[in-house]
Amino acid sequence: MEIMDVVNDEANFEDDFQFLKEMKDILIEEVFRLSKEFPDRSACDSEVKNGIFSETDDKRDVRIILPGGLQNVLDHLELFPDDITATKITGSRDDCEELCFVGFLGHKKDRSEMEESVIHDIDKTDAVVVQELSTIDGMIAYVTGERLKRGDYGNLVVFKDKGVVKNLKKSQNHAYAVK
Repeated sequence: MEIMDVVNDEANFEDDFQFLKEMKDILIEEVFRLSKEFPDRSACDSEVKNGIFSETDDKRDVRIILPGGLQNVLDHLELFPDDITATKITGSRDDCEELCFVGFLGHKKDRSEMEESVIHDIDKTDAVVVQELSTIDGMIAYVTGERLKRGDYGNLVVFKDKGVVKNLKKSQNHAYAVK
């Protein structure tokens, strides 16, 4: 298949955006759950900054990282405690600007198909990148999930403004991880 065939296939784009919406919905569901479970928002910061695990309705794995902690995300949500479906991701409550997002879609091999040294390198790089995310001002959430069980995956990255992308692009660890 030629690259232009893929670009011109509107169904692929529709599936891509549907997947990103699914990741956004899971992010909101988990933030909603955590906000009820942890009235003291900082009580779960260690966990959410390193990543919490969830799954889709059809049991695909999802990992959610909130680099600035739960309260940072709540500051950018219009949360309706009695109706999760009304919840929206917005800019901060003070400035009401819209947030930015980037979606990445790709394919990965199943870990059973990889050499142990490659798995170790991936895990080490992942830990460094996750730690680094918390140092990037304006990072709201990083969600990674399987599009297909043990195959295609995607990331939804939500951030305060376009400047965050520039900072992320400067990261040598992130550049290494995405190649």
